[in-house]
Amino acid sequence: METCRAFYSIGVPFLLRQKVSLNNEAALESFCSFLFAVSPSPSNRPRLLRDLHFSDDLAKKESSTILRVLSGATHLRSLDIFLPHPAPEFRNVLTGYTNLRELEINLESGETATEVLGWFEKIRSPIDTLTICFLPSPNRAVLPSISSLAGTLKSLTLHCAIIDTIDAKFEFPHVQQLCLSQSFRPSGYFPPSAAIIFRLFPNLELLTLPDNSRDGSPPINYENRVQEATDFGVHRKHLKRLEGCLTELSLGGYNCFVDELYLRINDCWEWDGDKASFLLSQARPSVFHLDFFDEFPSVDMIPIIEAVPSLGSFKELSISLQTVHPDDAVFADITRSLPEALRGVDTETLVLEFLWHIPLDDTESPFLMHEFDIEELFLQVHAVARKPRTIIIQPHYTRKTIFDVPVDFVESVRRKRLDEIAE
Repeated sequence: METCRAFYSIGVPFLLRQKVSLNNEAALESFCSFLFAVSPSPSNRPRLLRDLHFSDDLAKKESSTILRVLSGATHLRSLDIFLPHPAPEFRNVLTGYTNLRELEINLESGETATEVLGWFEKIRSPIDTLTICFLPSPNRAVLPSISSLAGTLKSLTLHCAIIDTIDAKFEFPHVQQLCLSQSFRPSGYFPPSAAIIFRLFPNLELLTLPDNSRDGSPPINYENRVQEATDFGVHRKHLKRLEGCLTELSLGGYNCFVDELYLRINDCWEWDGDKASFLLSQARPSVFHLDFFDEFPSVDMIPIIEAVPSLGSFKELSISLQTVHPDDAVFADITRSLPEALRGVDTETLVLEFLWHIPLDDTESPFLMHEFDIEELFLQVHAVARKPRTIIIQPHYTRKTIFDVPVDFVESVRRKRLDEIAE
């Protein structure tokens, strides 16, 4: 019995210091029964918690119970929570923490966002990783509100937050990773220029920018933005990774050096060969990812891929084709044209990735991939490319589907050395 108690006293603190994710009411009830139990002996178990995640639905229904947990978790280091209302009790808990390092807050209304942003001035924790998701965009400027974290913040993710010239007087010198995303673009708004971003985050290394709107309309003063980036000396900046759409990267003046460039193509009409050529000539990436995503597949992507060999040489070239509604005929045309489109491509590693997001309720889709000959495509690409050492072909589904090619065969072909083929 003494041995059991000893193991229990050791095991409970260890378990509570691991990440705890609560997604439904039953899980929360069970967790609270354990957390606040007085048997076998009274304890301060909430103080042992280090990493807590609550689902959005749970936060809406069980805010009082969650507040009880958070009030006792005084040594928390990571928190992910949805705040439907700016309750003063949550403000007192959040501003009372002193050990919090990672914070993710999801805010549903503009009123809540405005109120919660005001809390950051009183936060005492040395937060280094911050994620805030707004829906819709807040009326209050975000960066001035979180400027009190400038001394510790290293990673910042903002969803539906507007950053503009008014924010440029602030500086976050320790931020190395910045991710901006947007589910929609407010009227008249365009993602910030490179000059603004590098003024705010002078030591940035990893940058992800939101997609441009599908209407393709540039900001009225985009020429000024590009000139501002040039005057600021953006061309002398160096990023380890840059991700965004061609339109916003070009119009924003992101002509800096880049180790890894991820270029998203959401609509083939937004492709501009001259802009792409200039962007890559300035970036000179060793790794180049070209990511196509469209609801319906289109052979319009082939002319874009044909332009890739003229864009330079790469250590790794990755081309990803994603679609929600795969079509046998269109896909056959794409794979038939793909090898010739890649003729002369100069890269050490070539990755071709196909991702089909097929709805779970789609039981009548004719697309079964039974005519997709991976090995044949592999050999055709090998014949026209400039002798890459490695070719990787990766087909993926987001649900189980009839797949006539054996899984073990796919795995063996996925990463195949050219010297093996020669034998």
